[in-house]
Amino acid sequence: MKAKVFVLIAIVAALSIGVACTINIGISDEDVKKAARRASVQTSFHIPVMKAFFATPLAEKEEITRAKMDESVEKRMKEIDEKIKQAIEDERKKQAEDKYESFLTEINEWGYLPVSKGMVPLGTFAPAYAKFPERVLVGTTTEKKEIKEWEKEYEKDVLSVSETANVSPTKAREIISRLRASGYSINKEEISQSSDVKLLWFRAGWDSEYPTELDWKVEVEGTETNIITGYDPRGILIVRWVQDKKRVYVKAGYFDLKAEYREKPDEVKKLEEEIKGLKEEKERLKKELEEKQTQLDQAKDVPKRDIGKATWIDVEFGTVKLERFWRLAQASGIFLGNMRVLKEQRGWLPYRNWRDYEQTINSEMKGVVLTNAHVASYAKMFEVWISKDKEVMWILFPGVPYVRMTKDSDHYGSPAEILSIDQVPVMSMDVDAAIMVTSPIPQYEPNKAVLGNSDKVKEGDPVIMVGNPSGFQKFLTQGVVSNTKYSVLDTLNSARWFKYLKLKERFNWLKNSNFWFDTPIGVGGTSGSGVWALKGSEKGKVVAIHNMGLVQQQSSIASSKDDTEWNPKELTGYGKLSDVARHQFQAFFADYPYQKASYRYSQEEFEKENDTFSEMMQAHSYSISGMNAGIPINYVKRFLQERGLDPDHFGWEPLKEKYWEK
Repeated sequence: MKAKVFVLIAIVAALSIGVACTINIGISDEDVKKAARRASVQTSFHIPVMKAFFATPLAEKEEITRAKMDESVEKRMKEIDEKIKQAIEDERKKQAEDKYESFLTEINEWGYLPVSKGMVPLGTFAPAYAKFPERVLVGTTTEKKEIKEWEKEYEKDVLSVSETANVSPTKAREIISRLRASGYSINKEEISQSSDVKLLWFRAGWDSEYPTELDWKVEVEGTETNIITGYDPRGILIVRWVQDKKRVYVKAGYFDLKAEYREKPDEVKKLEEEIKGLKEEKERLKKELEEKQTQLDQAKDVPKRDIGKATWIDVEFGTVKLERFWRLAQASGIFLGNMRVLKEQRGWLPYRNWRDYEQTINSEMKGVVLTNAHVASYAKMFEVWISKDKEVMWILFPGVPYVRMTKDSDHYGSPAEILSIDQVPVMSMDVDAAIMVTSPIPQYEPNKAVLGNSDKVKEGDPVIMVGNPSGFQKFLTQGVVSNTKYSVLDTLNSARWFKYLKLKERFNWLKNSNFWFDTPIGVGGTSGSGVWALKGSEKGKVVAIHNMGLVQQQSSIASSKDDTEWNPKELTGYGKLSDVARHQFQAFFADYPYQKASYRYSQEEFEKENDTFSEMMQAHSYSISGMNAGIPINYVKRFLQERGLDPDHFGWEPLKEKYWEK
């Protein structure tokens, strides 16, 4: 019997293997190429760039005088005083505005079980900041009657109205006379027995000729009798006694706060904080002025200037000038399908909400794109580059990321962001992999790529790569695998790479970029490209992700000089220029968003005019001319699975048990 079972298992296993082989063998090379093109996407990043430089050529001494500094500081302090004055005026106007809506928000509550048997607090059904109508009397309909000479039978009513409305007996008699003439009675006894109770609202004041009837009611479940007998403007309805366990229907209303007042903090406190901040800035300006003067007094010769030490006051003095640019960096990615994102999995997008973790793509479903970590880092970087002569500073801000599925996609594509789980971006420089998410496309799900097993690929196996060289989309090249496990650290001249190994992750980056192939492709824009197998059990699957080789980004540059005029003196700041830029860069580009960038200049043209930028680019990047390398996809799968992505959901083979024993 055991032998038969063993044979049966062997047959099933053989059939399974046969089916798997048939599936791969049945895929033509043309089908693999089509699938690879469909799954390949383009990632793009609109990167704000600011250039700071000295307004005058380098001189032996800096011509900074006390008179010039005094003039600049005095001008700035006058501006601050004007802002304080304007802030106070604005706040007074704000406080004078009616913060409540002019209409009543209706309350409809069914099956309410009163806590107090003789009253219904409307605050139970309204927000804490709700305001209830004032000048409301409870009455009932009766026959109209003209009261010519005051009759004694109404004296109790006069006392009741006088106390309720807080008016004199004479005014109370006027109110009662008008009400009786209109067919209303406010007599307590009549109200307690009437089935036609009315709430009369004197909206414009007690002198109103005709009050407004409020369609408010409290009815015991199963009846249609309004049991309201009185009203307190604090939001309390006095009712006839409600028996135990009897539920009621409540219909009433309240004034809601206007939206802008519900969302904002206390306006007075805001004013105090604003004025305090402006006064502190005045003190800081004085202190910085004193420090500058001390430097002038202590030495005849001013030390060689350093743009890295420039402050915002240097911009206001006019000794430092600023220019703005937009850089367009384009790369590649692999579409892995759509997935539901939990609340704990939030997008990291500093540009849209600087220094915060915010989910800006609101849909729970996301389109998932695999790319390189060094590509995704464009969305979160903040780098300050200073030229060797200390004359020019370049500041690169977090870029605005997009994903384009096809060359016919919208000009920008779909907005994207780095997936973040537990407030940590899903990206690793060790394996140069990151997950970006964009708007979901349910119809695109069949085009998703499947991650294979790079351990099953051998040298000499044919592969294809689909990338976006120089921003051209979905270009496909074919070649063979050169080596599956060879790091540049294994070469005889590996010492050339040591200068880049300041961090452990850089070492791991070079160690893990060990999958080599010879699929020739153009310059730039191919980082993040998928490498698909054309042979064997992994045919049609991604076996590596391209990350090294001709990776210098072929970017386009737009200059602010050609697109918009800009006066940075309209902005405020304190301290080092680089710190001001870090915290206020959105204000720097508020009137010059990426939608205005024309991208007329090529990388070469821009660097020709800005040689210090080219110098900085070379210092912060490196390439291996004529060769292509990537990360084996198994390394990437390990990272993604450890970060919480479910292999079964995306259809790729999970890690083997032995991996978890390491």
